[in-house]
Parts: sequence; structure tokens; C-alpha cells
Amino acid sequence: MTPKRLSGFEQRFQRTLELLSLSEGSSIGVAFSGGVDSIALALALKNAGSITGISQILLHVDHGMRSTSDLEACKSLAESLGLEIRHHHLEPGIATRAQGLGLEEQARRERYLALSSMALRAGVSCVATGHHANDQAETVLLHLFRGSSLRGVAGMHERSSLVIPWWNSSDPPQKIQLWRPLLREPRQRLSEYVSLAGFVPVHDPTNDNLDFARNDLRHRVLPAIEQSWPAAQEALGRFASSAAEDDRFLSNLATESLDIVSTGNGGLDAHAVRALDRSISGRVVCQWLRQHGVTEPTLERIHATLNLAESQSQVAEVQVGDNIAIRCIGPNLYAGSLAHIVKIATSESPDIAQMLPEETVSVLPRDDGFRQRFTHPRWSLLVEVNEPGDCQTQSSSDRRFPATMHGVDVNVRRIRPGDRWHHSDRLVKESLRRANVHPVARKFVACATIGDRVASIGGISPRAHVVPVDGEHPCCVVFHWSIDGELR
Repeated sequence: MTPKRLSGFEQRFQRTLELLSLSEGSSIGVAFSGGVDSIALALALKNAGSITGISQILLHVDHGMRSTSDLEACKSLAESLGLEIRHHHLEPGIATRAQGLGLEEQARRERYLALSSMALRAGVSCVATGHHANDQAETVLLHLFRGSSLRGVAGMHERSSLVIPWWNSSDPPQKIQLWRPLLREPRQRLSEYVSLAGFVPVHDPTNDNLDFARNDLRHRVLPAIEQSWPAAQEALGRFASSAAEDDRFLSNLATESLDIVSTGNGGLDAHAVRALDRSISGRVVCQWLRQHGVTEPTLERIHATLNLAESQSQVAEVQVGDNIAIRCIGPNLYAGSLAHIVKIATSESPDIAQMLPEETVSVLPRDDGFRQRFTHPRWSLLVEVNEPGDCQTQSSSDRRFPATMHGVDVNVRRIRPGDRWHHSDRLVKESLRRANVHPVARKFVACATIGDRVASIGGISPRAHVVPVDGEHPCCVVFHWSIDGELR
């Protein structure tokens, strides 16, 4: 059925459809709930598509949050429209899965995941939604009230590319094109269009629940605003369009700046970031975090990262996501898991072994000395027990010791707080600091110990130690660290 009036709406819709530049015979997936907006979208697309040669398929998602389902009503509407409909039921227990996230956001994520999956199976790359001018005004206000950046208050875009799931980088991504052709149309106009066509929309009672922020804004806050500013929703839409233009310009500048301040190994030059204008530096950090899997960095986390770039603290840390943190290593910022940060932190001191399991061996006396090898994927350690006179690193005074071999317990483990050297009373952490081992990596450094004292660390300590086992009969223990295949 085609409405007799309001043909101006369909004409505007047709022009918008033509700007998509889809080839004749293409198909669009339409998010269909059976409400006013989705019926108006499907009907307008059907009438305009008959001219442009574009077809559609309806995609219905049942959230399972109500005792009854709208599926049968949506099937009936699809039949009246003469359109194919596909549906997807979300797994029960969405409220439980929303813990710590919020029911609205969890439902939104699962809805888009279901839509993208159905679109993929239907062979369509573009999904249209019925978001209208009222939805845009609500979105702008919600972001304003949450203290969002310019990107947030720019609201929804008519056309955008969405990678799903954006919240979990471990799942295989699906990329779809979103099309919102009704953003400039008020809901009242869509309601009149659907009514004149003779359709009765499905009413979702959850849309009346004021416990949801958007519903409260829609039914209580916006009507109060419009009592004093009747054109408020239209004005908010114009503001969103203007903000979106500014956001695109600044985002392009940020992309160019990111190329300049990047270090080439995934980091950011903290000094170069500080030199940027604040309106650009925050966007640079935001884009950089997205490259590291932080899909929705908050403004507070972005500011914390900028503060870290300002202070260049080597001990501070900014948590930005699940298992993702930001550290300053030397003059640069790096983001990633603890293992990744440790790897970067030790790259400036590659001779220092790290990330190893503990292992203990008892070195026993032999006439010809003793050799014991410890192995690790990144390094190996050869321990030799010799006569003191055979050790080239011994002083002449050490040669008075008799060549009697005694048992020595050698342990390979990580550095512990308060560790001191075997050959002196100095703290090991001071030696690591002088060797430029980053604070975050120090506790992962491997060491060889004799008793409870540290005897050797690959790359920064002497190779040999005279060990007075019983105070009278010493022996010489020599440590040969082989790191990345090269004996040192």
C-alpha cells in the first residue's frame, strides 16, 4: 500500500537512496522491530526501490526481555509489505550478561551482533536502521550529560562502517555498512506516513520503562525542554551535523599527527605528543588506543594518558582495558599486556634474561670440576665449578686457596624484593637501575643464586665468584650466560 499524501517524504528518501550509489539489483538488510520507524523505513525503501532497482530483506531480533514475542506480529507486517523476513532470538539471560555494563548497552551490542550475522548469511553488506530526528536529539543529549567529547555529541552518522564486535578483539570481526536515512525526519512525520498507509505498528512496552536512561529522556526530559524551546530537537540535529563536520576535520588532523608522533614499534613519542595542541593530542591518543584493541576509550582514560606523557613517570601506569595498560618506557609511551610491556622495557638491555621459571640444582664435587646447564626458550646458563686458580677473573690473592672441590647449591629464579649480591652487601635493584632495566621489568629478571644471595645476572654481573663453602675450603663458580644464542 502506498500513501496518498506526504509524497515529499518518499521523494527525499529516494534522493538519499540514490546517494548510496548501489548498483541495480543490490539488496539492503533492514533492522525491523515492527515499530513506527522500521515500518516507515521498509515501506519507503520498497516504494523507492521499485524505481531504483534496490531490494530489501527484513531482519528481526527478539531480545527475549519480555514475556511475549513480537515475531508473529512482525511476520504479519512483513507479509502485508510483501517482504521476506528473517529473525534471531538472543540467548536468555541478557540481564545477567549485562552485569557491570548496563542492560541498554548489552542489548545494543547483542542486537548489532545478531544483525551483522543475519546480514552476512543473507548476503547483504548494508544494514539500514530507522533512527530518526528524535533519536538523534536523544543521542546528543545523552552524550552531553555524560561529558562526552565532540565525537560523541556529533551523534549518529547517516552512513558509517561498523566492525562487530567492537568490544572484544578476540572474536572474529564482521564489518557492515550502517545506513540511517531517516535522521532528518521527525517521528511524528513517520507516524503519519505509516498511519496513512494503513499499518498498525507493534508497541513495545519496554519503551515506556523510565528506568532506562533513553526512555526517561524521551518521555520526561525532552518534552520539558520543548515547552520552552519547541524546536529543540531540530536544533540539536543541526548541532550534531555541525559537530560531525568539525569532528571529521580534527580526526583527519589527528591521523596525520599520529603518523608523526609514532615511534615505529607501536609506541608514542611522549615529548612529541606534549607538543601537540590539546584538541589534537587527545584524538591522537584515542586513535592509538584503538590500534591496540581499546575500542571505546573514555575521556578520563585519554586524559590520564596525556598526563602520563606530561610527567613521563617510569613507575606510573594507566589501565585502559582488559589486560591492557600504558607505561612510559624511557621517552616513549607503550600500550599492551604486561608481557608485551616487559618485552619492550627490556629491549634496551637485551643481555638481561627475563620471564623464567625457577629451577634448583645442587652442584656436587668432582675431581675435574662440575658443569650444569639451565635452559630457557630465550637463554641458557652454563655453571662451572673449578679450582680458583683456573678462573681468570680471580685476583692473585685468591690463588692461595687449595684446589679442593666442595658442593654448592645454585638456584635460578626471579629477582625478589630486597635481594643483595653474593659478593657484596649492595642491593641488586640498584644494579638493575644503573643497567637501565625498567621498573616494570625488574621483577621478571632471571638471576643465579648461591644460598640466599644473588651471584649472577646475565649481562650485568661478574662471571665468577669464589665461594667459601665452609669458610676454609672455597671453590670458584663460573656463570656463562648464553642469550639469544650468543655466549657471553
